[in-house]
Amino acid sequence: MVNMQKKEVIAGFRSLGYLVGQTYYNHTLWKTNAPPEAIYDIFKQYKKEKYGEDYLKNCNEKSLPYIILNREIKTPEANFDYAQVQ
Repeated sequence: MVNMQKKEVIAGFRSLGYLVGQTYYNHTLWKTNAPPEAIYDIFKQYKKEKYGEDYLKNCNEKSLPYIILNREIKTPEANFDYAQVQ
């Protein structure tokens, strides 16, 4: 499995009009003005685009990740191409 690159995270949020950035005190933490539902939807959309139908293959059907990833995406489609979103 491949994690999202920093540019893909930024592009996904910016393409939907949200602000996003890493915190100054820890490079592994991010801050955004996006609501929780939009955050989940952006990451679900990325996972579906990257892995296709196999995006749930490592999740147990009764697990919380499976339940979250299996919910309908309600946020408009994000664009993860940094060059197009700048």
